[in-house]
Amino acid sequence: MNKYIVFFFVLSLSLFSCADNTITSEEVFSCNDGVKNGDEEFVDCGGSCSEICPPTNAIGGEVKDRLVLRRNKEYILFDPLIIRQGASLEIEAGAVIKAAKDRNVYLAVAQGGRFYAWGDKENPIVFTSENENPSAGDWGGIVLCGFAPTNNGINSRSEVVDYFYGGNTLDDSSGFINYLRIEYAGMPFNEHKNFNGLSLYGVGNITKLRNIQVYNSAGNGIEIIGGSVNVSNFVAMNCENSLKVNEGWSGNLDFLYSKDAINSHIYLSNNTTNFNTTPITDVAITNTTLVNSTSRGAVSFLNGGAKLNLSSMYTSALNLGFYIEDSSAKQFIDDGFVTINAIEFDNTNSTFEKSNYSSLENYIKETQNSGAGNKNQKPIWAEGWTRGF
Repeated sequence: MNKYIVFFFVLSLSLFSCADNTITSEEVFSCNDGVKNGDEEFVDCGGSCSEICPPTNAIGGEVKDRLVLRRNKEYILFDPLIIRQGASLEIEAGAVIKAAKDRNVYLAVAQGGRFYAWGDKENPIVFTSENENPSAGDWGGIVLCGFAPTNNGINSRSEVVDYFYGGNTLDDSSGFINYLRIEYAGMPFNEHKNFNGLSLYGVGNITKLRNIQVYNSAGNGIEIIGGSVNVSNFVAMNCENSLKVNEGWSGNLDFLYSKDAINSHIYLSNNTTNFNTTPITDVAITNTTLVNSTSRGAVSFLNGGAKLNLSSMYTSALNLGFYIEDSSAKQFIDDGFVTINAIEFDNTNSTFEKSNYSSLENYIKETQNSGAGNKNQKPIWAEGWTRGF
């Protein structure tokens, strides 16, 4: 049973008991006795107790069956919310979930759990910060763990939340997301790693992910770690990397709009410890807009990079198109595993270079195109549910 349900059940017993529970100044009370006593505001919290009392619309703890968040209602994510194997979280259109201040909260879906976000264009689901002046890193983010293959083995442990992921099930499902906006995520998990807006660990291709925005994340927008999931209609604003992929992800991303990424708009990696391990990251990205320069390159190949089919990409105001870091990534390019069709470099600055690796230019075919749908302006499919344009 969810701990908040237990909390309010105990509270109701204490409030409506016929016994005289008056506490005198001489009596000693405990902050762990399951009773509202002393100067507590509710059961075992508030007053002299160090524990902060959850609001009446608080959510958190473990879900072992089914939790439904209702249409157009507001909720406070007061503790980390964990969806266990066999359980589900279902969120109806228009629901707003605010991460409580200074509570280090996040949403995690373990292998075999399901996350259903049933938003619509007029009523997107929003995860955001409760802070009056919110900023990137105010809370964690959303983590999905599945049973699909990675090149890091079966039963790997995720970098954030330390959950198992990976397996042999390509057609695994972690649920369905449509019209979801994630704001101010990316708090540090440890000194080496931040949460991302949305982290996908070994997520399978039955999972449906479309119409998602990550806005102001101190981590990446979406990080895809292995798996076979596909993504469509994704917007990222002010993230470390808008899209980061690793550990043999094999999938498609169709319609990506990225603006003001810090490191790279697209970060492609095969495996951080064994650059050539299989299955090789193998990605198709189509209908993409990348706006404004980054500290590295608009598209970066590191740790072996990836097999890549990139088409219909519009870019604006870049300083470097493609950054190729290591010899393994260069070898993928030289072996013809990278195809770049219909790319437009618009509004470039005076020091612009297509790539820091000249051989890649043999695989770049330039032509004008609309990118994600409207060059550097908001795409029609992003109208009504996104912010930051």
